[in-house]
Amino acid sequence: MKQNIKILTVIVVFFSLFINANAIKIRVTTKEIADIGYKIYKNECGLKPENLTHWNEGESFASMGIGHFLWYPMGSKQIHEATFPKLLTFLKQNKVKLPKWLDNKTCPWPNMSSFNRNLNSDKMKLLRKLLKNTMSLQTMFIIHRFSSSIPKLLQVAKSNGTEQHVKTQLYRVARSHMGMYVLIDYANFKGFGTIKTAGQWGLLQVLENMKGNKIEKIARYDFAKSAAFVLKKRVNNSTNRKQEKKWYPGWLKRLETYY
Repeated sequence: MKQNIKILTVIVVFFSLFINANAIKIRVTTKEIADIGYKIYKNECGLKPENLTHWNEGESFASMGIGHFLWYPMGSKQIHEATFPKLLTFLKQNKVKLPKWLDNKTCPWPNMSSFNRNLNSDKMKLLRKLLKNTMSLQTMFIIHRFSSSIPKLLQVAKSNGTEQHVKTQLYRVARSHMGMYVLIDYANFKGFGTIKTAGQWGLLQVLENMKGNKIEKIARYDFAKSAAFVLKKRVNNSTNRKQEKKWYPGWLKRLETYY
């Protein structure tokens, strides 16, 4: 992915997992950052720049950037975390010049029809150019959110009585080749599962449901198998089952990129 701006000089990213009272450093190199970003961009946008600005039918928010970060219009009820405003803050902190109209960080288009009518507007074109030119920083943002959310994930696991199991499964996936992509992508895709009101199909639920102790490809396969089970449960329990059932094959296709 091309990057037309200077990003933070980060050669290697670490995060720590505390397993058996020992801090385990997981390393993510700049090459892996590029690979992770490419895969997320492919998963979410099909490698098409026009999909960097998108609004899914039936949703109350726009999906922006390589990670389809959530962007709510002003006054809209926010059921899920609004991640696009946080990305904008991250970009600004990394010296990216943003248009003035993005300062209030709410989506200026109130609904999907308004958003789609403006797909070729100057504002939308500017947004797509900005998002296309900051893909590496968007990947760094996703990785940063992931690593900073691990303590809360383990805290919730502890309250569930699953902390040690979750640590073990998290570590075995992270140690495998491109295992960090698997963890980061799923967390970005379906959340961490630490907020009960947002549903129970996030990263935590997948790790709690995992079985096995081997690393490398089998660890990634076990994760994908667990994720398929958790997402199937989501579909069966959904109040919008018809819509969720339509999306499920696409979710499974995404999980196939994990092994």
